[in-house]
Amino acid sequence: MADAIVRRGGRIYERSRAFEVQKNQIKTMDGVTITAGAVVMATNSPLNHNMEIHARQTPKRTYVIGLKVPKGSVKSANWWDTYDPYHYVRLEQKPDYDVLIVGGEDTSSGMKPDDYPDTYPQLEKWTRERWTTAEEVLKQLDGLFANSGPLKTRKDQGSDKMGQWVWSKVTADENDHTGDSGQGMTGGTIGVACVLIVIFISANQNQGYRDHIPFVGTDSIDIEDMLPNTGGVIQKHMKKMAVYKDKNGVVHKSSALWRHMKCVIKWNSIDSTFDCPCHGSIFDNLGRIINGPAKADLSPVE
Repeated sequence: MADAIVRRGGRIYERSRAFEVQKNQIKTMDGVTITAGAVVMATNSPLNHNMEIHARQTPKRTYVIGLKVPKGSVKSANWWDTYDPYHYVRLEQKPDYDVLIVGGEDTSSGMKPDDYPDTYPQLEKWTRERWTTAEEVLKQLDGLFANSGPLKTRKDQGSDKMGQWVWSKVTADENDHTGDSGQGMTGGTIGVACVLIVIFISANQNQGYRDHIPFVGTDSIDIEDMLPNTGGVIQKHMKKMAVYKDKNGVVHKSSALWRHMKCVIKWNSIDSTFDCPCHGSIFDNLGRIINGPAKADLSPVE
């Protein structure tokens, strides 16, 4: 993931601890101030005093063990149950064996010493009852996460909730992502999409801003399933393509982002054209300009 960020022009600065965030400025512990067009705090708990978030979060500790299992004996998947306390299972693949990573048995943070249960033996017992090929315990660790309670939608602040995941728009320039509550892969993926939408809203005050988000504004069809003499807008990796399949089954591809304001065009099945919803430009089924304000054809893509 880090390599992908760098390839796309991003920069990663390690050991640059953020100390204070004020709108679109970040101050580090070293006294450096960073100014950005938008700030996203994708932290365990946000560095702010937004009580709408903090009053609905509680710190929880989660516990993890790693057990050696024979190579290929456990299917590689993400497993979890719905018990209380709940459990989750992952697999780490090694050259000669695999490591079954089992977590759960969560507790509150900051309890009295006598209130802490003997979590690691409980995890091991729970695991061996289900995976009888598990061998010795190779490692154990614990972690802290923010558990989120109910958060009602506030249109004026743009807060939203999905399951136990929370996103909140604090100011016009600052966004928070927190409260994944053990569902970090799902919540993190959704959070990226929501934050991107908000940033594009601020930067692109036109009808087409949502279409810059992956899969938003595209048609739910694969090129292979398209009929002759039909078109559509299809997502391929990070690109949106205006695709037309002619009567002979030949596929023609152009960029679906037209050059005037970078809006995403739409397929018009009545006229067999690609139309822009932002300012009315029209392109024929091969991406050639018919009507402005666009001045050039759509860019061809491979």
